[in-house]
Amino acid sequence: MAQIQRRLKPVMVEWQDILDGGGEWQDGVIAPVLVRTTGFLLAENKKHVVLVRDYFDLDGKRTLGGQLAIPLGCIKRMVELVPKP
Repeated sequence: MAQIQRRLKPVMVEWQDILDGGGEWQDGVIAPVLVRTTGFLLAENKKHVVLVRDYFDLDGKRTLGGQLAIPLGCIKRMVELVPKP
């Protein structure tokens, strides 16, 4: 569990991911895919961003669920999600 520091910002990240065609015989060529991931921005540095799927604060402690690190070189776009009033 991490210490409570701040409210995490909800974001949507569009990023280029590897596509593995598996081990089966195939006709045609595969290509990387554009993925859209939503989550809460936990960390950001010169190499990658880290999103969490969900989190909660209880008794002064923060618990994180479903972390995902995305290299900056793969990110095409990141936008903050703002709730409608």
